Amino acid sequence: AVMRSVLKNQRVLLTNTKEWWSKNQSKVWPNPFNTHFNVVLAQNEMTNIVLRSMDGKVMLSDKISHDKMIDCAWLPKGAYLLEVWSSTKHEVLKLIKSNV
Repeated sequence: AVMRSVLKNQRVLLTNTKEWWSKNQSKVWPNPFNTHFNVVLAQNEMTNIVLRSMDGKVMLSDKISHDKMIDCAWLPKGAYLLEVWSSTKHEVLKLIKSNV
């Protein structure tokens, strides 16, 4: 129910497709990831990022203002949603954590 309300009227971006390189969208790579992933912001401004498990639990929360590598080696494998909030935009990106 929590994620349903977060995703209402939002577009879920699947980051392993070619469309994710749009200039107006934040990017996350590699996807799937093993120990870390990189966040490349669409705009260089103060941005909140929140990584949630598929049941809505907050796994990580941070404020960034530029591209950043996020260490998530401690996460169990599975699917996650990364919310990227700026003053003008809210994006939700799907991430897959693998143990390969």
